[in-house]
Amino acid sequence: MTDEWDNFKREHVRKWLHHVRACVSQMRSLEDAMAAERDRYDMLKAIRYDRGGGKCLPVTGDESIVSHIQRIADISQEMETASVEYAGEVRFARSVFYSLTCHDDAGSLMDYHYIQRLTWPDAAAKVGLAESWVKRIASEATLECYDLMPIEYRERIPRADG
Repeated sequence: MTDEWDNFKREHVRKWLHHVRACVSQMRSLEDAMAAERDRYDMLKAIRYDRGGGKCLPVTGDESIVSHIQRIADISQEMETASVEYAGEVRFARSVFYSLTCHDDAGSLMDYHYIQRLTWPDAAAKVGLAESWVKRIASEATLECYDLMPIEYRERIPRADG
């Protein structure tokens, strides 16, 4: 029964950690979209004709500056909305990670992997531990996260007596 219970806990913690990682990915995606749109806007603003026959910097399409400004405003508004959830989720996840007691480096490892999006081998290198040891720590940390994670990610175990 203990193995089943541990697997149950791990499954639900992974759902929560997947959500945390999705929030991080969404913010990074929006940041990348904003940077790309600003680059396109800057390139469009920089169109200039030189004296030698009207050569200009390359710009994709016949987009107006106004359309770029509108897209930047839209992305900015989306980032503002997403950043509220992102900040809350990351703050809560970090508080959970750094409350873990299974190993001194458990909080850092979980932060590196789930928030900073490093692979387990890269996280292991950051803290100076072997990858196999890091995976054991992560497994213990995942179990410990169950009691600390948000209640909505914990589901009740169906009881045999109804």
